[in-house]
Amino acid sequence: MDKLRTNRRWTIVGVAALAILGVVPVTSAVTASKADAAVPQAGDGTTSATAGASCWGIKQQYPTSANGTYWLLTASMDRPAQFACDMSTDGGGWVLVARGRNGWTFSPTGQGSPATVRTTTDGPGAFAPAALDTTTINNLVDRTNLATLPDGIRLERSTNPDGTTRQDYRLFSKARIWTWNLNAGQLLNKATVNGATYNGSNTMDTAISVTGQTVNDLAGIQDTRRIFTAAWTGHNNQMGFSFGTGVTGGSNSATNHLWTNGTEGSPLGFTRVWLRPRIANGAAGFTPIPAGGFPAEAKPLGLKNRSELAPWGVTGYNHTNEASINPWRNNVNVVKVYGDRVYVGGRFTGVQQGPTASPIDQGTIAAFDLDGNWISTFRPKVAGRVWDMTMTSDGKLIIGGDFTSVDGLAETSGLAALDPVTGKVLPSWRASVTRADGASPIVRGLASRGDWVYASGRFTTVKGGTYPSTTTTNAINVRASDGTPGNWRPQIYASAVRLRVSAAGDRVYMAGYFNAVNGDTNHGYFAITNPTTGAVVPGIGPWQPSTTGATFQQAVAESGDNILVGGSEHDLQMYDHNRNTLIDSHITKSGGDFQAIEVFDGFVYAGCHCMNWNYSGANSYPSPTNFRAVDPIRIVGRWNAKTLDYDTTWYPNGTKGINDEGIWSIDQDKRKCMWVGGDLVRGAYSGNAATDYLGGFARFCPTDAVVPTAPTNLRATSAAGSVNLTWGAAADNSGSVSYDVYRNDRVIATVSGTSYSDTTAGGTGGPYRYTVRASDTQGNRSASPSPISVNAPAASTQLMAFGSSWKWWYQTAAPAAGWKGETFDTTGWQTGVGELGFGDTPKATVITTSPAPRPLTSYYRATVNIANPAAFNRIALDLIRNAGGVVYVNGVEVGRSNMPAGTITHGTYASSAPSSAERHVPVRLEVPSSAFRAGTNTIAVEVHLNYSSQPTSGFDLAVTGLP
Repeated sequence: MDKLRTNRRWTIVGVAALAILGVVPVTSAVTASKADAAVPQAGDGTTSATAGASCWGIKQQYPTSANGTYWLLTASMDRPAQFACDMSTDGGGWVLVARGRNGWTFSPTGQGSPATVRTTTDGPGAFAPAALDTTTINNLVDRTNLATLPDGIRLERSTNPDGTTRQDYRLFSKARIWTWNLNAGQLLNKATVNGATYNGSNTMDTAISVTGQTVNDLAGIQDTRRIFTAAWTGHNNQMGFSFGTGVTGGSNSATNHLWTNGTEGSPLGFTRVWLRPRIANGAAGFTPIPAGGFPAEAKPLGLKNRSELAPWGVTGYNHTNEASINPWRNNVNVVKVYGDRVYVGGRFTGVQQGPTASPIDQGTIAAFDLDGNWISTFRPKVAGRVWDMTMTSDGKLIIGGDFTSVDGLAETSGLAALDPVTGKVLPSWRASVTRADGASPIVRGLASRGDWVYASGRFTTVKGGTYPSTTTTNAINVRASDGTPGNWRPQIYASAVRLRVSAAGDRVYMAGYFNAVNGDTNHGYFAITNPTTGAVVPGIGPWQPSTTGATFQQAVAESGDNILVGGSEHDLQMYDHNRNTLIDSHITKSGGDFQAIEVFDGFVYAGCHCMNWNYSGANSYPSPTNFRAVDPIRIVGRWNAKTLDYDTTWYPNGTKGINDEGIWSIDQDKRKCMWVGGDLVRGAYSGNAATDYLGGFARFCPTDAVVPTAPTNLRATSAAGSVNLTWGAAADNSGSVSYDVYRNDRVIATVSGTSYSDTTAGGTGGPYRYTVRASDTQGNRSASPSPISVNAPAASTQLMAFGSSWKWWYQTAAPAAGWKGETFDTTGWQTGVGELGFGDTPKATVITTSPAPRPLTSYYRATVNIANPAAFNRIALDLIRNAGGVVYVNGVEVGRSNMPAGTITHGTYASSAPSSAERHVPVRLEVPSSAFRAGTNTIAVEVHLNYSSQPTSGFDLAVTGLP
């Protein structure tokens, strides 16, 4: 039994001698008339096992489908889920992704709950905003380019106080993935208002122009055609979908569809947000169960938005004898993780335990464990500043900077090798740097591969190994074994601040202030060189700077075969392998030069001194153009490593520096925690100094990424009308799991117990292949057993459908005795079709409009003709009862649901009140066919309230013959 639904239980009475075979809940049902079909059909959305690909797909295959809640599943979704579908507007097929009046947050994490979005869809109860999260919406459209959706984003906005008139406002976005940051000013290709087309415009305020906008047919319009979503002091900074100044009728009444804080005007209209992805039922993309079962699958790395508590940090600024340089106001320049240690380098003067302890004299470089605790046995004394570090293949920690010595030792200026455990200088390695003009030398960039260490900065001579001084121009490689200079000596006449050896070892990338390499200006600022000679790699296309002004670059990395580079002005770019194609680019504003780039676990992480917005697709500064989306960023963000789409689901907006220098270094430890360093003093806004404290660096650790153990002993049997599955329990470090049941190529149900009955695999199809996976609360999924192949059970037969005609009685007094019998005279009873009841929708027949208190019990009678009951093994009665019900067949009670034991009277209360999500979900009673006779059978049902002022009641019933 699906234990997620054990609250909808039946009590079997009255026919025990008939050996009742069992009771199972209907997997799921919806509130629409189509969803009440007694026999679910593939793709109709009435159960999780028959989920449709989209609301549109359901409507296309089942044209009579009505408005309501349906199960949907795309290839991008982990499992089926329920959504509200509009099956009538403009041909139907729309899925509701949000609704609300005032108080929208426009957060990528959504607002409210998915259940609230789908169950309370209209009216004052829906005024408090609820919205699906960004990931769910992108999965609903199956990762389709949002800009290609032919129907755009439909806003259904109330235009009068009682909400009886609605506006059809459609936004056709330039964005290729969903973003909720409408208040940031997303660019539109066009908008339509009640069918009229207006080119251009934006989502922040259609009446004005925003950054990057070139066309706006809605400029200056202040009537109902205006939308502005940004916070406004006149609205007490409440956000939503505001009208123009010419619209009146607003108030802060709890029932007014047009909200204003006072008399300021431009009311926020109650708005529902709909999408219509045209995904047909049967669309491809699902993965068949592999012969050996599914492998374990951890969720893509999800980092917490808040940094971990920092027990230690660094403090102070050492500018002694330091030449003017960028950056100047950060105390951490570099963070590197090697093994169980994190090494932090910069211009700090000491380490500090929390925000109030006295600093300890350990400047320039310090080591910490993976929990952020200072390692006090690592104590090198560096006279100057550390700018970069690298670990050689033979375990030397190479540091570079503008220091004149380490531990007072000679020939340790600018470059030195340390023992990574003790911090002592390794005497077997020497490669100190100097400058011929007498100025202070500096090593800004380091990288290593095999027996070579690559260094760049501002220096002209290197004294390495046993060699005399070797002349170079700001870049050289030296042996990892002893520091002996090599032949990689690209000529650059300004600093290269970042170096990166390619994954294949056939290139050394350089980013910096140089305008040419070996005289080749095509490799200025962002160069690709031969790792042996320093010659530029031929056949490289031109770099495409974002500005004609300051064009230095500060970070470079690889992502697969593609190249990443970032710097000034405010650019992050992805090129193909030979830089012939600019694949994608981003501009940040205000603030924003990129300063660090790393690639981990399918994501690009980049640091900058950016505090506001990321313009996706733009490559122009200071005025970004042609961007497809604008989203918030705060000093560090992440992007998809394949497409460079900005990932709005990770937004560490609590981070803050004291000088806004941003992040200058990024690394990852073996626990998948990401470490960042730069100008950092706070990681959160809690107001507690101890928990908010950061000292120059921070670590962001992942949410749970441990997969559950696999279910065991999967068994399947094919019984009449169902395939029954059982399995052994899985375990997880979170303490709880659910189970995804797969049939053929997709999930058909998610349950909490270790068994499931598939009642939708009937007919002549098959054989069917089943397996099961455990899933934890973070979405990590276990491996699965090898699939089991099962022949399909025979088809079931519908004998009475939901929506049939019933005689009903609902009065203060009970009906006459014998009301449940076969010969009872129903004169005086009324007639109506299901669903019958009051107080909510859908109701085909409303049985009362009287205010509370109301009678506790309503009564229903109908007949069903069964030519040969013996043709069926069992007969299923699927009952919708709000709140409790008792069912009789030919005058004999065959079961009760949510009712107490013992004698039932007109004044008996139902045992509990069902939740709003369960009011229209049927429960199933299976009785042997011998409970029925050939010919006409009388079914009588009494439905009881849980309390006399219960606001809703509902009844319907379907009858199905099971083989």
